[in-house]
Amino acid sequence: MTVGMKTIRRIKQVERQALRLGFEFVESIDSHLRTDDEISLAVIEETLPALRNGEKVFSGNLDEVEAFMNGLDWARWYDIALGLQTDDRRQTC
Repeated sequence: MTVGMKTIRRIKQVERQALRLGFEFVESIDSHLRTDDEISLAVIEETLPALRNGEKVFSGNLDEVEAFMNGLDWARWYDIALGLQTDDRRQTC
């Protein structure tokens, strides 16, 4: 497989988005790998207190990882639009 600059830029963009959301790219070492191009997202220490440091939360190819993080972004912005930034406010709705 060849990788061009467009793919490299996309990988970097997705990695920046992961960092912003509190995740880092880690090598997927699970036995159920579908391809060698699978990426796992792991929690960065102290960025997401509800999850353990290094805990893997998602694995997939670049398209799937990007879609997963876009869904997280959408959910966060939706919560903000509804004024549900805290867990207490989410429970009262």
